Amino acid sequence: MPPKKKNTDTNSKEELAKWSKEQLIARIMQLEAHNVQLKNIINKNFSQSSSETDAKENKRQVDFSKYHFRRVLLRISYFGWDYNGLAVQEDSNQTIENHLFNALTKSCLIQSRETSNYHRCGRTDKGVSSFGQVISISLKSKFPPSEQYTEEALNKEMDYCKILNRLLPKDIKAVAWMPIPENLPEFSAR
Repeated sequence: MPPKKKNTDTNSKEELAKWSKEQLIARIMQLEAHNVQLKNIINKNFSQSSSETDAKENKRQVDFSKYHFRRVLLRISYFGWDYNGLAVQEDSNQTIENHLFNALTKSCLIQSRETSNYHRCGRTDKGVSSFGQVISISLKSKFPPSEQYTEEALNKEMDYCKILNRLLPKDIKAVAWMPIPENLPEFSAR
């Protein structure tokens, strides 16, 4: 066996030159065995991630054309000290909007940001909190547009806040929603 070393895993050329042929062969065999172990770990991790990817790809796709949507105002509160502001940024995923849209798409309340008719009023900078940020957005609804403003529809609509809060980080919360008034269909949070 090679001589015991301190805590380093590499040997200098001079140290290796002092080893006997048997010591060098033993070290080569040790490194080859370690290499096989590492390859097995990589293959195992790769096969697990592939099966997870396959499971995600095999997940049933939602046909959004079969659903009704309603325009709503959604009130969001958040502690912003761990985030890079409200608005999505190219160089960071740590924004409030990024987490919000991940929750909205994961819950299938929207198909995508681009198709959701999304508007925000204002913005916050890095580290800034908000307890009344309002956005306007079109969310999936249980009811057709002709019934969305009835008292029953308002009482029995999906609990948007509960759905989102299950998926949002603990320091971002949807606190309330309301339908955009019927007589203001073009209303925007801006």
